Amino acid sequence: MKILLPIIIFLCGCFGHPLLTQTVIQLTDNDYADYDPRISGENVVWIGGNNTNDNTQIYYYHLIGLGPSAVTDTETAKFNIDISGDKMVWNEATDREDGNTWEVHFFDFNAPDPILQLTNNSFSDRFPKISENDIVWDRRNTSISFLHSRIFHYDLNLPSSQTNQKKIADDGNNYVEPEISGNHVAFYYADGSDSEVVYYNLDTQAPTLQLTSTSVFVFDVQLSNNKLWWSGWHGDIHYFDLNTQENPVLIHDVDPNGYGIYLNATDDYAVWSRYDLNIGSRDIFYYDINSQNGVIQLTDDEVNDANPIISGGYIIWERGEGEGTELFYFDLINQGPIVQLTDNDFKDGSVEASNNKLVWQGGYLDVFDVYTDSTLEVFTASLPELTTATKKVPLPLYQLGSITPNPVSDQALIEYTISEGAHVSLQVLDHNGRTIEVLTNTHMPSGQHQAILDVEGLPAGVYFVALVVNNFRTTKRIVVIN
Repeated sequence: MKILLPIIIFLCGCFGHPLLTQTVIQLTDNDYADYDPRISGENVVWIGGNNTNDNTQIYYYHLIGLGPSAVTDTETAKFNIDISGDKMVWNEATDREDGNTWEVHFFDFNAPDPILQLTNNSFSDRFPKISENDIVWDRRNTSISFLHSRIFHYDLNLPSSQTNQKKIADDGNNYVEPEISGNHVAFYYADGSDSEVVYYNLDTQAPTLQLTSTSVFVFDVQLSNNKLWWSGWHGDIHYFDLNTQENPVLIHDVDPNGYGIYLNATDDYAVWSRYDLNIGSRDIFYYDINSQNGVIQLTDDEVNDANPIISGGYIIWERGEGEGTELFYFDLINQGPIVQLTDNDFKDGSVEASNNKLVWQGGYLDVFDVYTDSTLEVFTASLPELTTATKKVPLPLYQLGSITPNPVSDQALIEYTISEGAHVSLQVLDHNGRTIEVLTNTHMPSGQHQAILDVEGLPAGVYFVALVVNNFRTTKRIVVIN
């Protein structure tokens, strides 16, 4: 795959949007795989080598300086890299299949002797994460066992004469896959049959706080500056405010039409893709905490839209299948347009972002839809910087209000609000997402409206009321009792 640098891609606007231009730069061009790129500020790092063997290296590129250059030169496997500013961490193993050789390594771009091995034992030290001068990881007896997994913290600020490494969750339970942002740490409690969300504060060092008790699996645990996010087994999405530490907030209830939520979030926004059982593909949804618009559906067609991230006021995601997968983005501040970033004959994916700067991997696929090592390269692009001062006219307000009574045995009053005249469909769905009744399907003027749902004849159980206005869709659960 030989492409001149930089590459300027001229794109016909998709979805009826005008012609737009972006510059995509290919950072690598060699006969081995370059993959799993990460970015923080101007620093880009990735893994290079054959991703099926135990001899890979970590490479570094500075977007406004020199590069690329090798960070490591040892004949070991490197994986699970994470970066924060001018510092990074990763797992390294002499035999990746043997979890007991997994160790945590640290690199400081500005230090004279930059590489430091943080662990050296017979355990499996996994999934290191870094935020400024704090590093966390989980330690297991083997790479696949949850038996007595613990969470460790390493403080780079402590002098070498003190113990930098300490356990922050070690009570005999199984704690895995930590995330960190500032002084906030979140991880899973897992026993093999379910998982829960656990929170710990490095500053207060108060006992760990378990935020969920679901008896099923939770997913997508992640931290922004002031929020802790996760998704539930049934597609429900929650956040915990790290400042107020009040009860978790549900922003998206159980989803009757889809499953397989892939969530990414910041302090102000959450974005996710959802597999739709009815059409057999994924679509993109987002939620703005500071608006009253509820959940917004961004894409709605039979093309697969997957793996969204949110950064710098943009939603960026993969659209398409196989080698027809391209990257698209959407300007949240100005509410559009949807723009195609890449246009080539190979698969673009695994996009990461730092504010408006993006990195991703691209390459051809084999017959099993797996990347071909020799064609896998790293790319970057910068999107226009956005500020809230550029914001245009706000979106119309569509809100599904109260449903009373709920549970209901005879009739329920459903309230909804639209801030401008629009075609409104108010539907009742069963637990499989099938429409069983349409309460409203007409143009409605702006203002507050009501509808009556008569549940006579409906079997007892859980149902959903869906408000659909243009491309906006939101649902609420209603319980019918006899």
